Amino acid sequence: MFKNKVAVILLVMFMTLAIAGGALFISWDYITAETDSSAEPSIDEIIERSYDTEEMTTNLLNGGFVRSKYKIQLDSKEALHELEKRDFQVTNIVLTTLSGKEAKELAGPEGKTQLEEELKEQINTLMQEGSVQKVYMTEWVVQ
Repeated sequence: MFKNKVAVILLVMFMTLAIAGGALFISWDYITAETDSSAEPSIDEIIERSYDTEEMTTNLLNGGFVRSKYKIQLDSKEALHELEKRDFQVTNIVLTTLSGKEAKELAGPEGKTQLEEELKEQINTLMQEGSVQKVYMTEWVVQ
């Protein structure tokens, strides 16, 4: 009878450890799984969190003019709602930035990329509920 009690106790302890170990193994993956915040959002997420500016026209420093339109990608819906309220400030930033440039500064892919980054940084200084991830030029005419 004593041998059976020891065997039963050992079996119960083994089963308890096996169940606890399995639960720990499964939960460990869940606990240590890092949320990949650097993962690229899907196109649906980008569209869902993007703001389209109105078409804007302004004079350039050298006497020419630029007509442009932008899509601004934000990191959250809250940021999108905030930016929608700040649309007049975004328009001011774009117009002020463009009016201080010459056509040659905006020429080529480098000029456009630099402008997009500059607009992103300036708009981010306004944001309190999130941030701008990227600024996309959707219309562009320089004369």
